[in-house]
Amino acid sequence: MGETGLGNIFEKYEDWDRLIQDCQTIEDLSEIEKEKARLAFEFLRVEFGEDFLHRVSQSYHPLFFYYIVNTSPWTRKWIIRFADSLKEMKNNKNYSSLLKRLKDSKMFNDGNSVLEAASKFSKAGFQIIFDQKIEVDGVIKKPDLKIIDSETKEELFIEVTVLGESKSQRDIHFTLTSICNLLMNSAQFMVHRGRLYKALSPKHLKDVLKKIEETIEMVKRENSFQELVIDDVIEIGFAPQNDFEILKKWASERGIDASLCGPRTDGNEIVRIRRAIEKEQRQLPKNQPCLLIIKNNNLFFNQEDIGKTINDLEEEVYEYSQLLAAGIIWGYMPIINEEEDVYLIKDHHEYIKKNKDGVLVEQTIVLFNQYCEQNISSPTLEKVKKSFKM
Repeated sequence: MGETGLGNIFEKYEDWDRLIQDCQTIEDLSEIEKEKARLAFEFLRVEFGEDFLHRVSQSYHPLFFYYIVNTSPWTRKWIIRFADSLKEMKNNKNYSSLLKRLKDSKMFNDGNSVLEAASKFSKAGFQIIFDQKIEVDGVIKKPDLKIIDSETKEELFIEVTVLGESKSQRDIHFTLTSICNLLMNSAQFMVHRGRLYKALSPKHLKDVLKKIEETIEMVKRENSFQELVIDDVIEIGFAPQNDFEILKKWASERGIDASLCGPRTDGNEIVRIRRAIEKEQRQLPKNQPCLLIIKNNNLFFNQEDIGKTINDLEEEVYEYSQLLAAGIIWGYMPIINEEEDVYLIKDHHEYIKKNKDGVLVEQTIVLFNQYCEQNISSPTLEKVKKSFKM
């Protein structure tokens, strides 16, 4: 296969000055947003260091590859919110522990989830402490957050976890990423639409990538629409701009409405979340009220019955007497503008759907434990509920 040259593609994003200057050229950002984006990058430059961008470009850091290399307006809005949240946390105890996570490519997603949770509880009126050491059953633990009600002085501990992909999801992601990296080099002269039917083993993937590369070369050579169809593996069409209508018709006939859509997985996410609750509660003290926050986008790809999901998960929360509540959070980028927030109550549990600055729609199920044995005042409980709505 040919050389991809990804290093050359990403080199220009390793320069803080250029990122800051480019904020002024991004369309669909207001002048105020452009200035906020500039200030956000200035702040991140100080916090993360001058050499951060170069280092992480070699290690596939999520901040770099998902939010910096992608210069769509929504990523700059996300950067603004990310930097604002980090500024808000800067003076809290053990902030350096959070920053260390965010700088690490392997720990960034966990660190960012802790940051998002801390920001919610801070806005609701809690003081924040990161990675406070405690003793649980004779073992030293470090829950992600200790929060203190600024008025009642009551303390709660929070464990935050990101429920990662299952093996089948990882295999699909690796296959899709490998194909997309190859397609990235051709984006300037052609468009494509396609569907992947399954995850591919490394050897099979290598063969398919070679066939894709050969098809792309044919598009270049003949300047016309071309297709690659491998039954039950992949179907993908390519076209130069002058044949775009042909590509759209080809894709429409096959029910393809994306540049490259992948197969869905059938993992039992309810079981995985129940196991996560059972595992993560061990990080928390037994003699104080505690919260679990679980981020899991995978559960809700086909999720329509929120009530059933609550019913399936609530019994696991009831098992642990120190748990005040468990929040399950997932988000997605809206295809259309979804401005209306939604708030529902089922028994004593809550469901919240909230548009976050037009960048992300965040949904949360909060499972409150009616059998929690740790006392908490009504004002503090109301602040907890308010936090999940932030």
